[in-house]
Amino acid sequence: MLCKALNKNKVIMNKENVFITNEISEELEKQIINLDKESFTDPNDYWEENKSFELFKQNKKIELAAINKENNELMGYILCLVLTEEEYKQIRIGNHLESDIEIKDVISKDELKENNTYSLYFSIIAIKPKYRRQKLGNILLESVSEEIEKYRQKSIHFSKILSYVVSDGGHAASGKLGLKEVGKNIEGAIVMERIL
Repeated sequence: MLCKALNKNKVIMNKENVFITNEISEELEKQIINLDKESFTDPNDYWEENKSFELFKQNKKIELAAINKENNELMGYILCLVLTEEEYKQIRIGNHLESDIEIKDVISKDELKENNTYSLYFSIIAIKPKYRRQKLGNILLESVSEEIEKYRQKSIHFSKILSYVVSDGGHAASGKLGLKEVGKNIEGAIVMERIL
């Protein structure tokens, strides 16, 4: 049973209400792409659909989806990408935008090797409007930290994590992952980074 806030339409999120999965089926990926289209009015704010689906097919996304345990509905998701060192550097100094990242610049999860160190790009957190302001973002962010720890236990390490921030919500989310402002990109978005 879901806990209810004083406002009966508001669900208080906790991990007991939410199933977090990193096993993204093709059907779930399509729902995620649709959530992007609903969440971002400017198509430049999210991954172009074909590119996003190609990254999915090539297993090049570290993607965590939040599913409502009561009705199996997608509530939101978070996306990180493992970038090549060169692409990470271009993003870090602000020369490349997220839209400049090409499929070849993203390392497949299948290519991650034990005892190697990689660089992570925190790309998107998207939550369906009816689940916003209910701590779901915090649950997804905690899940990213847990996912990084799972990789560490397999001797796959991430040395740094980077994001571009274009909103107060994005700044807050990046801050919760421990990222700090390190500059701006060519469009004026804040570049945030954390050395892990």
